[in-house]
Amino acid sequence: MSLIVHHLNNSRSQRLLWMLEELELPYEIRFYERDRRTMLAPPELKQVHPLGKSPVLEDGRIKLVETGAICEYLVEKTGKLGPTDREQGLRDYRQFIHYAEGSVMPMLLLMLAMSKVPLLGKVAVRKVQPMVDTHLDYIEQVLASRPWVCRPADERR
Repeated sequence: MSLIVHHLNNSRSQRLLWMLEELELPYEIRFYERDRRTMLAPPELKQVHPLGKSPVLEDGRIKLVETGAICEYLVEKTGKLGPTDREQGLRDYRQFIHYAEGSVMPMLLLMLAMSKVPLLGKVAVRKVQPMVDTHLDYIEQVLASRPWVCRPADERR
C-alpha cells in the first residue's frame, strides 16, 4: 500500500516530501491550499485529522501527525537514514530531531513573524538575531566534523 501525504502549501509538510524522496519511497500527495486571507488550513483537513493541520501521513490504517514523529516513523520503518551506531548515533539522532523543532524552529519562526511587523519588528529581530547566529554556529561546528548532522562521518548512503 502506498503512503499518502496530506500536504498543505507553505507548511512543514515540505520536509516530509524531501524525506520521502531521499528514502525513495512511493507516495501519493493530496494537496490543500491555505486561505489566502487568513493563511489558515482549509476545513477539509479536519476530515483527515481532528487538528486540521499538516502534515498528515497515512500508511494503511496508521495515521500520523507531527513532522518529527513522521520522520522517526519512516526511519524505523525503512531502516534507512537513521543511526547505525546504537548508542552515540542514536543519541545524536534523537537530540537533533528534537533540537530542530524545539530550539531552532521557534527562533526562525519568531524572526519570520517579526520581520513582517513594521518598526517594533525590526527591534525584535535585532534581539533574536544573536540567538539564531548561536544556533547556526553550533550546526556549522557539528558539520565541520562530519557530512551529516545525525550520521557518523564514515557512513555513506
